[in-house]
Amino acid sequence: MENNVKVKAERETKKFMKDVNSYLARKAGGKVPPEWACSCRLLGEYYKQFITLTTLIESLDDYFVPSKYGNVLNPLFGARDAAARRLERLMVQMGMTLKEASRMDMIDVAEEDDSPLATFLTGKDNIEKR
Repeated sequence: MENNVKVKAERETKKFMKDVNSYLARKAGGKVPPEWACSCRLLGEYYKQFITLTTLIESLDDYFVPSKYGNVLNPLFGARDAAARRLERLMVQMGMTLKEASRMDMIDVAEEDDSPLATFLTGKDNIEKR
């Protein structure tokens, strides 16, 4: 079981980092600068931790464990949430979230929307208004 979790996490991390490198290369104009290597390495490690912990949580029979104060939430949840926070923080710093990418003008936002709702909201319709 434990080996399967590790193999799954490594496979998903490899795919994720391939996509990340493609994204960063596209945004950097062709090649990921070497000074980003450390951030990319950390991103891969945080992602692998998150995937590993999530997979372990999914395989649990019960989300609670006994303690001297009664049943408490399994500590894997806290570890997974900490990994998620580190991962998200680094992704924000690298402009890899939708909000950050749009704020940093790293993604193209559609200029024209020809839907009836957009036409109505922008006032570009030919409907007489009273």
